[in-house]
Amino acid sequence: MMQTSLSPGPKVRITLTAAGQNHVLRNGLGPRLAVLMEHAPRIHTALASGDRVALSESATQDLYVLRRRVVVEARDVVLEIILDFMPIG
Repeated sequence: MMQTSLSPGPKVRITLTAAGQNHVLRNGLGPRLAVLMEHAPRIHTALASGDRVALSESATQDLYVLRRRVVVEARDVVLEIILDFMPIG
């Protein structure tokens, strides 16, 4: 019988497209993105493809979940949530 040793919670990685990264840098949203990344392992089930993610007070500046994917790495499995930016309005 093979035994496995799993970590206590899911590993979640938030990544940004080039447009998303430019938006975050241009608008000084790095600290808020850091908060999202810190809480990602707890809230990842609430983030589905197409969901909007507000890092500022302006709804026209929201990021959105472009896609979610499971990445199998050499020694781990990670849920990757990819955020993009598309101006609204």
